[in-house]
Amino acid sequence: MMIRFVSIAAAACMVMAVGVFSLTGCGGDPPEPELLITNESFSIAMATERQYAVKATGTVRNVGDVDVRKLVITGGCPSCSPTYRHGRWYLPEREKADEETAVIRYLGAGEQDDFEFIGVAYYPTGGGEAPEEIPDEMEVYIMSYEVSQ
Repeated sequence: MMIRFVSIAAAACMVMAVGVFSLTGCGGDPPEPELLITNESFSIAMATERQYAVKATGTVRNVGDVDVRKLVITGGCPSCSPTYRHGRWYLPEREKADEETAVIRYLGAGEQDDFEFIGVAYYPTGGGEAPEEIPDEMEVYIMSYEVSQ
């Protein structure tokens, strides 16, 4: 009788363990997406009557096995000054404005999408003269995303 009780208890424990592991994915971390930014390019665009800005374009690819949503892409300029001065590239130290990001609502595994946004860096002018070159160091990066369930 004691052996039968032990085997029933062991079987119940095994069933519970299988149920717990199936709910938690065998105790491992959830899969992370693999996102790549390709074909990035930068150009100068007129932002206002007396200010130019760097515009970024490119493609983001989801090469992983997980779908993502609310993917936010933005850029930066490590070689730019944070101080506003006429005739010099600058990037203010503040939160990014909507036009300074690209938002992709959904990107499935194996898919890709193009993006563009303006405001990687700014060039204020007194007389409206366009800058001759873009800044030396420019970057595009993924600011945030959510894993889609």
